[in-house]
Amino acid sequence: MSHVFRLLNSYQAKEAYGRKLDYPNCFPASILLETTNRCNFQCPLCPTGSNLLTRPKGFLPLELAQKAFDETARFVEEVSLGFFGEPLLHPELINIIKAAKDKDMRVKLFTNLSMQPPGGWKQLLTAGPDHIIVSADSLRQQNYAEYRKNGNLAEVKNNLADLLAFRDKNKTMIEMQMLAMKQNEGEWPEYVEWCRRMGVDLVKLKYLHLGHADVAKVAETYLPDNSHLRYYNSNGWLPDIKDDLACHELYLGPAVIAWDGSFILCCQDFDGKFELGNIRDMSIWEFWNSFSMARIRSSILSKKERDKMCNSCPSLLMGDLVLERITINQHEESSDLFQEEAGDTEGIAKTEGIAEEIEKPLEERMVDFSRHEKRAREVRRYNCGDIVDYGSYRTFTVREKP
Repeated sequence: MSHVFRLLNSYQAKEAYGRKLDYPNCFPASILLETTNRCNFQCPLCPTGSNLLTRPKGFLPLELAQKAFDETARFVEEVSLGFFGEPLLHPELINIIKAAKDKDMRVKLFTNLSMQPPGGWKQLLTAGPDHIIVSADSLRQQNYAEYRKNGNLAEVKNNLADLLAFRDKNKTMIEMQMLAMKQNEGEWPEYVEWCRRMGVDLVKLKYLHLGHADVAKVAETYLPDNSHLRYYNSNGWLPDIKDDLACHELYLGPAVIAWDGSFILCCQDFDGKFELGNIRDMSIWEFWNSFSMARIRSSILSKKERDKMCNSCPSLLMGDLVLERITINQHEESSDLFQEEAGDTEGIAKTEGIAEEIEKPLEERMVDFSRHEKRAREVRRYNCGDIVDYGSYRTFTVREKP
């Protein structure tokens, strides 16, 4: 029965997003728990790594995680563990994962994989995470350390080998995520092939988010020259974001909960300047359907009323792309994790009545969906696996489905 409630909740969230309702009258489709805002790296575009984060540092108490799971388990299928810190630093990470799995929730874990988890890999995997995402941007130490400050690539590779050796391939999906930068933009074909040989399931080539840093300086240092690997122009500025665009994250989520229980608007509001309450005092439903959130959703629709951080955020450009992915995944009968996460090119083609497109030569495989939705999106097929370009990253399946 939980599956039915979760499906209905997701459709309600999509309907609220499509109609731009101030009050969605549902839970978010997912939640994001900040296990900690401490990290052993000093990544220059991360608020934690660049010391822009002024919030107190700490670890998510197990009882707050449990409260979040108790409130949302019947309606929210997925919980992500991450945000602005390294989850493997949390001494009770395994218990947090177990608490979510006890509620039959899907658990996604983000990590730089630079260290062993508490109790070791076997104990972590026994807890049952469904999806582990490893951020590592190069196969060369010099390029890797250009962004992952304090990082040792050899340690990450060793930890990945151990992780893959212990995991059950049918239960835990391992994904490598490569941040596309000037330093590594020519590496990704080699990167994908290396991941295939290692036995990784998915590879994401993620686009750079310039955040709140010195845009011109950061663009010059990190932004790829290849315009297909970024959503900013060469000077680091986004295309003009028009009026009447709703933010999908304020409807579909994830709803972000900081380590101390504070509700955070989104990753742009990394320091929690919007005071939205605390899970200690209010439920996630109350937060998601509060007057404060309704006012923010309404203000997003006008450039004049948006907070400046919203006008510099790529999420407003990607809303319909994300919505399409969720729609396609829910049309598929299979619960296969690999299909759901990576998307299915043929499934999309069939759903949209454009199956002939996937037979075209590579350079011609770009499909205009604007006749179906307000915004255009692309579907392509590459030799190294199926790919769906959602606008913010590219996903490759690199292992055969079990």
